[in-house]
Amino acid sequence: ILLGTNIWLARLLSPKDFGQVGVVMFFVTLANVFAESGLGGALIRKKEASKEDYSTVFITNLLLSILCVIIIYFTAGLISDFYNDFSLKNILIIASSIILINAFQITQNAKIVSELKFKKRSIYRLVSVVVGSIVGISCAYFGGGVWSLVLMSIATSASITLLFWFSEGVFFSLRFSKKSFKDLYAFGVNTTLA
Repeated sequence: ILLGTNIWLARLLSPKDFGQVGVVMFFVTLANVFAESGLGGALIRKKEASKEDYSTVFITNLLLSILCVIIIYFTAGLISDFYNDFSLKNILIIASSIILINAFQITQNAKIVSELKFKKRSIYRLVSVVVGSIVGISCAYFGGGVWSLVLMSIATSASITLLFWFSEGVFFSLRFSKKSFKDLYAFGVNTTLA
């Protein structure tokens, strides 16, 4: 579906639009890896993950995501200057919302994977890709340009996050455990570096 959507969008958008989003998504993906810090994987590998573990991962990921969004906000001007493209600044700032949106799905995703519910996860992913594709193509038809690709990514992340929350629910409280953080981060930092 994504391949078909991108081929369709390639006929509606310019190579510059794809280039700008490529630059922006590099920084968003890098920030996402830092914000996640391997904590989702650490949660999956833990045999008996408690509510406290899930809560600690959620809080840590949310705080790191907020930090990454703030860093992107303040460095977006420098990045756009480096690429000599002033329009990159606003695109980068808006696209960084993906990092924050993804913070609200890390624990649900980890729980689904640890319970080996891959079919369910694939269905959520499929629905979110279809929603994102519809948003992207619709926006491109109305002359959205580069924003078609940005909104497609945001819509995909937002829809899978909403599906996780409404279907899987919330199974953590807002408690942070230093012990849990040390255990999980000791594993997570290595996968992040890798």
